[in-house]
Amino acid sequence: MDSPGDSPQIGSVDVDRDALNQKGAQLAQLIEDLGFELDTESASGAPTDGWRVLRHPSGRTTLLGAPVSSEGDSWRLATVQPDIEAGIVRVHPETTRLRPSRADRRRPLELRWPALMDTGSDLEDFTIDIFNVGSTRWLPNDDTFHVIGVFTKPDVTHFDYGVVNSGKSKAVPLDPQEYARVPIHIDPKAWADLEPGNYDLHTVLIGLDLHGTVPLRVGVSAEMIARHVARAPRPRRTVTERRRSVETQVDQIRSLISAGASLAPLAQAVSASATDEDALARIRDLLACDEQTAQAIYGSSLRVLRPGNAATLQQQIDELTRHLDKT
Repeated sequence: MDSPGDSPQIGSVDVDRDALNQKGAQLAQLIEDLGFELDTESASGAPTDGWRVLRHPSGRTTLLGAPVSSEGDSWRLATVQPDIEAGIVRVHPETTRLRPSRADRRRPLELRWPALMDTGSDLEDFTIDIFNVGSTRWLPNDDTFHVIGVFTKPDVTHFDYGVVNSGKSKAVPLDPQEYARVPIHIDPKAWADLEPGNYDLHTVLIGLDLHGTVPLRVGVSAEMIARHVARAPRPRRTVTERRRSVETQVDQIRSLISAGASLAPLAQAVSASATDEDALARIRDLLACDEQTAQAIYGSSLRVLRPGNAATLQQQIDELTRHLDKT
């Protein structure tokens, strides 16, 4: 079994490397062998053969997949939605690409501070250079160059960054020793929580989970905080953005219901984790979810995840769905 970050991905989900090379089976037979039931409507138009378990079942959660191209680079996925009596397998409508692991995709890249960052507290904006330190050209694989920054007290190396969208900053090819200079995105709310003083600014290339090795020591003044707080954007969301936000909330609540149905193995996985990053990776593996959903589950209380709370969560989904129908 690959360690977190070393597993190949289908879309943004880590999958079992050995399972990709299995022969596969008929969907109906595989589901019957696993003791689940198929949502036949969702399976309309999906492959009938070539299905295998991409993440081994844990609790009542598993991920199935079948290749839809001879090269094996495109897949249809199916996930188990826990039900009161039986696991219901729903096939995803879209085709999803197979990608190398995050470790493989980020291998020749390195985050470096530009010389201009030495000006410290005089800065209005922060930037970072993404260097290709390898000997061959680096090509993106549906990756972005979205870098976030997190302030900590000086010499503090551990930090959390919550739920972060990977952004729309498309990655670009980089030749050896070539770099791309990109802005560092800092949560506007973070500035309001700061007090004047010295801080370390840490960087993370989201999506590839590439962390900068050296933080930047920044002197933060009251004036600097005031400027950034005043510049915090207050955009008016479009109808599409509002719908997407509601859909994301619905997906995350459904994931909480799924997590509640797998509470025992979920608690075991988290308790066996040495770090927050390890815990998030284990949650992604267990529930076959993306980073954003894993963060939401990890930050939830046991009261929310309690299986008996599923009905309340479902009411929230129903209310959000009604709101979605009105937008």
